[in-house]
Amino acid sequence: MWQRLQTGEGVEAATSALQPIRGCADIRSLLPAFHQRELPPARALIVEDHLRACVSCRSYAVGRGVDSATSVNWRMEPASRGFQWSFVRLSVATATVALLVALVWTGGKWYFAGPPGSRARIDSIEGQAYGIGAAGERALKVGDETGEGEFIRTAADSHAKVRLFEGSEVEMNQRAEFAVSASRRDTTIHLDQGSIIVRAAKRHTGICTLVLRIAW
Repeated sequence: MWQRLQTGEGVEAATSALQPIRGCADIRSLLPAFHQRELPPARALIVEDHLRACVSCRSYAVGRGVDSATSVNWRMEPASRGFQWSFVRLSVATATVALLVALVWTGGKWYFAGPPGSRARIDSIEGQAYGIGAAGERALKVGDETGEGEFIRTAADSHAKVRLFEGSEVEMNQRAEFAVSASRRDTTIHLDQGSIIVRAAKRHTGICTLVLRIAW
């Protein structure tokens, strides 16, 4: 050790180990020694950590020009390849998770949106019946259909028979009002006022639910 100090080798190594690392320029000056595995372990860890965080120095290390600087006569292929493969695996995993989330969201939206088409059809009317929806109020006649959430209302001294899209039948007394909503499996009848009789169709899946509105 004394001989090394006398020749200046130890002094140079100690000076290099104590030299502070202030930024990208210092990191890039250490890359050749890092590539040859000649850096002390502590400095090697600093360089590795910096390369993970700094895109510019990482590109410089694999020989691509960044910020008008390009590595010359050497490439840090072994170290960068492992990092690149890790990045690729992370990207693939992230893309897979994003795809699964998108599929679940799309499937849920499709399921809860309900089947397309009308929800009910007027089979018979004694008196007058009306459809009440977002577009306003309209007089209904036999054969007319109503859509998702559109209410059917009978006037005073009026009665109506309504067939739901899945086969159930509803008999409406006077001044009754209800609407129908549906998912891919279930049907919900929203009774807003009056009285009705429901003859539910035979179902292999799902349920038919009656929801009553109670006025306080």
